[in-house]
Amino acid sequence: MTDGRRATLRHIDQMIVCNILGVTHVDNKLFSGRIIIARSNYFVQQRICTTVAPVTFDRGLASTLFKINHDVNPKNSHKVIYRSPKLYPYDDYNRFSMDWIGIVDELEWSHQHTEYEPVRINMSEPFDIGNGFRGLTSANNTRVTLYGNKHDIEKGSFVHVVIVTLDYYGRSRDMGGDFFLAYMSSDSLNKSTAGRVVDYGNGTYSVYFFAAWAGDAYVHIGLRFNREGVLFLENVIKNKEKLITYTANYTNGSVIDIRPCALVNEDAQTLPPVLQSCAADLPVPLSDGYWKDRSVFVSFVCKSQQWTKQQISTCLADKKLILCGDSTLMQIEHSLTPIRGIDIVSHFVYPRVGNVVVRFKNGVLESDLLDRIVQPNCSSSNFVIVLNFAFHYGAFTNRAYLERIYHARLAVQRLMLRCPTSKIVIKLLHPRDNIFIEQSIHSANWVFYDMNRIIRRVFGGIGVHFLDIWDMVLSSFENKTVHMPPTVIVQEVHLMLSYICPEMVT
Repeated sequence: MTDGRRATLRHIDQMIVCNILGVTHVDNKLFSGRIIIARSNYFVQQRICTTVAPVTFDRGLASTLFKINHDVNPKNSHKVIYRSPKLYPYDDYNRFSMDWIGIVDELEWSHQHTEYEPVRINMSEPFDIGNGFRGLTSANNTRVTLYGNKHDIEKGSFVHVVIVTLDYYGRSRDMGGDFFLAYMSSDSLNKSTAGRVVDYGNGTYSVYFFAAWAGDAYVHIGLRFNREGVLFLENVIKNKEKLITYTANYTNGSVIDIRPCALVNEDAQTLPPVLQSCAADLPVPLSDGYWKDRSVFVSFVCKSQQWTKQQISTCLADKKLILCGDSTLMQIEHSLTPIRGIDIVSHFVYPRVGNVVVRFKNGVLESDLLDRIVQPNCSSSNFVIVLNFAFHYGAFTNRAYLERIYHARLAVQRLMLRCPTSKIVIKLLHPRDNIFIEQSIHSANWVFYDMNRIIRRVFGGIGVHFLDIWDMVLSSFENKTVHMPPTVIVQEVHLMLSYICPEMVT
């Protein structure tokens, strides 16, 4: 609607729906549009939006930070169900094989955000299969609109885009689960930022972009997996054993035995937000930050800086840095190697998915590595251990993956008791483009996104520092690969150092 009248999007409070210039459909990109961000010469007032009233943008006043409670939709607040934690103590005695809890939570979430209309069935008409009542989400039919007036967007505010999904027959989808990736950029200004996608569970999504610059901004939203694709990955691929296969050569003197093997689990802004120092268990902000130019990423997660070689040397001078993970951690090692005086040791984890032969002699599990650090060692060294449970684990089943990282969590807790001055950093996964069809299955971006959620759930609350680079990579100007170019790696290292030595950040 271009006349400024109010329109109601399904399950979202009334909003101004404005036409965004140049809506296009290219490949799997659901939306690409151009908007103008106006300059703001005054401090923009902070507004806290809760579920008491609809989240709105007033003309002439832009919001800088949102505290959005997504547990309850304002229109459906009467549907909140109070459950006594002891109504039925189903989890007091046995928590084995309770993956269904997540399904119950999803159903309740969707119910709280959905308005139902009475269904009227004409029993006199014969049964007709037709086209069914729900098809797959269509990128061509799905509507993308700007929440608010595009002329009121100012630097330092948030750009709010709403997605209402439709199927191939133009019918509304009444459930969430579609996986979108979104970023906003300006090639002429060399600036970019990733969008935070909020799934309301009813076919409607919000995407928030931080307006970090004044001028043109192009919004790109891609439908990478529909709900059914995510469920296929979750229920079929992630539950299938033996996704990792390899040939093992066993030797005993002159006797050589070659066997096919497989991994099998048991039983098959101008005024940026005021940031706190980088520390453990920080909340996930609405935006992780933006690229100030093609070489500098400004973080909104915590207070970070661009480190000089001398500052890096001072930060790590009294520390023993241990890296344990895949080749993306080795990139961090290579970035730090030229700096003198750094005590750094790396361990490569296995097994892995790939077409390059990797030879190893002495493998180590993360939990065993941590348990080898005994209390006398801590008296003489300040340990910084960087772990990542990332791309090598993409083909693990969820249970196999959880069992491995849960043992690592227990080892982390044991280390913290022995060596309370030790610092644990976990580098999370980032999105990547896949070249081969097989990669789109075992290395799908949704799988990596879900692994990040699992890591945060398992290690959250015990004092671990999360190095989350998802938005940094997604909004970068480089090709999205497993091994990102040095421009991105350097920014990862600078953010990591801000966690290791927050007292040196100015």
